[in-house]
Amino acid sequence: MVFLEFVEMALTVAFLFFVVTQFVIPLWKGTRLLPVLRSTRKRQLIMELSRIKEEEEEVRLQQQITEEKHRVEQLRHRPPTTSVPVRLIEQHVSKDEHTERNPS
Repeated sequence: MVFLEFVEMALTVAFLFFVVTQFVIPLWKGTRLLPVLRSTRKRQLIMELSRIKEEEEEVRLQQQITEEKHRVEQLRHRPPTTSVPVRLIEQHVSKDEHTERNPS
C-alpha cells in the first residue's frame, strides 16, 4: 500500500511539473504551448545561441581580467612618487651644496 501511494504521489508531481512547464510558463511568457514538441533544428539553434552568448561573456570577462592584471603590473613597476616638499628640499640642498663649492 505504501508503495502504491508513493507511485501515485510521484505521478502526480510529474504531471504537475509537465503542466507547469508546458502550459503555465508558456502562457505566462506569451510563447508557444508545448515547447517540448519544437523542431529539433530550432532547439539546436537555441542551444547554439546560448552557447555563443556564454562564450562572449567569458571572453569579455577574460579581457577585463587581462586589463586589470596589466594595470596592476604597471602600478608595481612604477617608480615611487615623491611629494613636492621633498623635491623642493632636495633642490634647496643641491643649491646650498653648489654655493658652498663655488662661492661667487
